[in-house]
Amino acid sequence: IEPLVAGVLATRPGTDEYAAAVTELERRLVSEFESLVEILGATWYGRIKEAVEIELRSLPIRARHDVHARERIMIDLTLRTVADAADSIVAVNVGMYHAQTRRYMGTRQEWLGEHLAANADRFGGADRLYAIAFWGFDGERIRSFMDRDPQPVPAAMERPPTNLSRQIADVVARRDGADRPESAAFLDLSHPVFARRMPIAFGYSPLRAAPSRQFDAYVIFPEITILESIRREW
Repeated sequence: IEPLVAGVLATRPGTDEYAAAVTELERRLVSEFESLVEILGATWYGRIKEAVEIELRSLPIRARHDVHARERIMIDLTLRTVADAADSIVAVNVGMYHAQTRRYMGTRQEWLGEHLAANADRFGGADRLYAIAFWGFDGERIRSFMDRDPQPVPAAMERPPTNLSRQIADVVARRDGADRPESAAFLDLSHPVFARRMPIAFGYSPLRAAPSRQFDAYVIFPEITILESIRREW
């Protein structure tokens, strides 16, 4: 299987050659199931098979920038993983827009977190769903999943004193004994105060939101950057 994987990696995403290489890899994974499971083990075979399936479903979505179909893949994959996990804890790593349990930010569609909140009976009830927003006191962001030009965002310490992002940053900076946050922070949003609308800034522009309507907690890092793989122009 190594030559097939190498063939996929050697082709340029978005080209017919890349699509053909991924399709051939998927065909071999199916036709050589028994021998590959023996070589790779069931766990790694399943991971590779799932990754290839996701890539095949993603090819046409990237071509037409279909955010609705993209979200559907995330929802399907998450529900499948939750169903297979029985009573185990499942951690789903997605962007914060995808994690919001009530639609507020981003495009008009049903987000992953929103779908899970509306279908919590499938995994034991809403009390088993915990949505965390990860963001940064400083750093850079992109505006959409097709964006290849990250831009710096205003630091939390530069926001008005009434902005929740600034207030959290002030507390962390004092804790760190510095003029700006140097460590990460965790903030549980279960206190009733977070059900009120207040100014907050996750990225470029401030907004007014009731934090606990979208998330159960925040994790804020001192600085965030965009992965090199996302910056890359293919």
